[in-house]
Amino acid sequence: MPLPNPRRSNLALPPVVLGRRPIPVDGVWGPARSWFGGRPSLGAVPWPQDETGLPMEFAAQIHFGELAAADFPGLPASGAIAAFLGRMDSRGQAGCLRMVADKDLGRPTNPPADKPPVSAFLYDDDGEIVDADAKCFPYWPLDVHVVPKALGANQRELRSAALRQIGVDDTPSKNKAPQTVCWHSAMLYLADLRRMQDNAGRTLRFHDEETARNEGIMAELRANAAAETEELGAPSERVSKLIADMELYLARSRKARGERVDQIAALPGRIREIASWIGGHDAWSTMTDADRDRFRASVREDFRAFRLVSNRVHLWSDDYVRRTERTMATGGQRSRAALPPTVRARLSGPERLPGDGLHQMFGTGVAIQNASEMHGGKVMVLQLVYDMWMGWRFGDVGAFQFWLSPEDFRASRFDAAHVTFECS
Repeated sequence: MPLPNPRRSNLALPPVVLGRRPIPVDGVWGPARSWFGGRPSLGAVPWPQDETGLPMEFAAQIHFGELAAADFPGLPASGAIAAFLGRMDSRGQAGCLRMVADKDLGRPTNPPADKPPVSAFLYDDDGEIVDADAKCFPYWPLDVHVVPKALGANQRELRSAALRQIGVDDTPSKNKAPQTVCWHSAMLYLADLRRMQDNAGRTLRFHDEETARNEGIMAELRANAAAETEELGAPSERVSKLIADMELYLARSRKARGERVDQIAALPGRIREIASWIGGHDAWSTMTDADRDRFRASVREDFRAFRLVSNRVHLWSDDYVRRTERTMATGGQRSRAALPPTVRARLSGPERLPGDGLHQMFGTGVAIQNASEMHGGKVMVLQLVYDMWMGWRFGDVGAFQFWLSPEDFRASRFDAAHVTFECS
């Protein structure tokens, strides 16, 4: 098979779709040669750093033995590539690939001691997306699916072709099953209420600081009005309007402060009530229909009741349910085994693949801005996209793409990859 035309390199290779492995009923994942998240297996290969010296985020490791069926020219028969992510802005290196020989594979490599938590990479300091202290993304073994190029002209067609290939029907169901809610979701909600209480003093301080700044502006406006009165006999219409607007704003601010103080005072009682309701329930046990309805109603009510204290309580209870499902799926064997059957069916079905874009090697990637055009003569070696199940909140449905020139691809110089990040 000849090398692709340099101007069509990103289109000439058949795509390889990388899907999350289905979750078995007993929650036990067997050995994996390729995986998303977790820890890489680097052996003697150093953990890469960005241009500031900080360790990058490990995202995926793919063993070349899994790609033997693709029969790509220039692709090694052994070893693996480890993909790392850098910055999600234009000010630094977006990531890199590292080649790992078979002799170095085996024991997982711990992240460097000075590596920041993943939450810093995601701007997720409250731990909404991943554990706030976690140094790595959740671990999830992956399966490799080589799709004939003719079956996937774009990302949507490629996704459907990959799902058909693994025997998954992605036709939307008309009969939606009732949502199953575990007590872990209520525990997340309680944790948010407690975080609100911990931050209440800071919230009030910020309010007072803003009010003080606006009162300073009001003092300047009154001084200007006095000077204009002395000089012209009356303040100008512009200054008079600014004073009236500021008076109204400060009056509303003082009222809001009183409401905020009342809401802060009500928080401890609400926290005790929710904690008592949760009681000693096991995190992975399923709520009754009555408890599920109470949970949903509580989240809606508290969004309104504590709206001036913080925005940490979500508007929708579904946000907590999704976080619980992700925690169960990426946690230990016990939590995976406790997944409700309907959730396990989703994760072993259409949701094995992301909904927007695909994790893939080769072929044509997602076109968000102009990366594909700028790299028209190169091979897209890897694409990793926004994936809620991995905690990969890459901007606004963003994608990392790893590019190699045909010459570097032929010589297996994967370390030479240029990485781009784009989002909507």
